Amino acid sequence: MSTKSFSASKSTHVAIILLLTFLIVGVWGVLRFVDAENARELLRWQDRMGVVADSRVDAIERWLATESGVVNGLAENTSLQLYLTQIEYADEGADTSPERTFLRNLLVATADRSGYLETGGMEGVKANVESSGRRGLALLNSSGEVVTATRDFPALDAGARSA
Repeated sequence: MSTKSFSASKSTHVAIILLLTFLIVGVWGVLRFVDAENARELLRWQDRMGVVADSRVDAIERWLATESGVVNGLAENTSLQLYLTQIEYADEGADTSPERTFLRNLLVATADRSGYLETGGMEGVKANVESSGRRGLALLNSSGEVVTATRDFPALDAGARSA
């Protein structure tokens, strides 16, 4: 009986080894499949993010083209160039000269047309409250000083003046 028992024990061991081998191969196969699916899903997300990033780049480029069109339109205005030159070489520092008035009106009209004027809830309130100054248009002279600006034009720092 010892041989029979040894052979039954041996076949049981072989069956257990085969079962463990199949189990290990099965777990390994499942893990490989999960890794492949994760990699595929990561590629899909990268593709989606690429499409979103491309659409944002396109939107930013369109916005920049629009904004630079406004600035280029002002820069190419010959009346603006003439009046800025006259103000630059004039001895008077009067803030009410006809040239400054024309330039201020031109800036306000351009800012209104192009969306550079703030339209917040504080428009009609006559209070001693500073505006947020986050957007606006301004004309600078050759030394970086503001000649005229719209109401909500932000304050310029030294780096912006020298640019």
